[in-house]
Amino acid sequence: MKRQSKIIVVLVLCLLTLAIGYYIFKVNVDVKEDHVNNKDLEVIFKEVKKNEQAGGNLASAIISKNDKNLFIYVPDLSYVGSYASFLVTIKNTGSLPARLSSINEYGINNNGYIKISYDDFDVFNKVLEPGQEEVFGIKVTLKKNINNKIRYDFVINMNYVQG
Repeated sequence: MKRQSKIIVVLVLCLLTLAIGYYIFKVNVDVKEDHVNNKDLEVIFKEVKKNEQAGGNLASAIISKNDKNLFIYVPDLSYVGSYASFLVTIKNTGSLPARLSSINEYGINNNGYIKISYDDFDVFNKVLEPGQEEVFGIKVTLKKNINNKIRYDFVINMNYVQG
């Protein structure tokens, strides 16, 4: 009886491993009730440039290797109203029109000290056609007075649905 139990456990584990592997390799997205491969719906960060900064001078932004995340580093905001701004270019590299569904900002624990705003881009209503690029601004502003310079680094990720 012990041998039969071991065989059953091994078979269950094999089936579970097979199911997990199948799920990992078959990455698809359901969009508007159509089954669409995730490469058909792909918008990337193409370029980022520091635009201007007041109240510091060391701000920077870097696009991740997979072009899906934008890392922003603002080490030296020194007074209320100080800011750093960036010009960001995104591109629809997929084969379907895409519309922004949400913006995720990770790593922000600022207790209301900073404000992140998105300029020059009607982000939730603009549909990007395949191959189309769009430039918009991201601005990080110090809202509340603190006793010392403040440093923020965080990641921005944008999620899209079929336009």
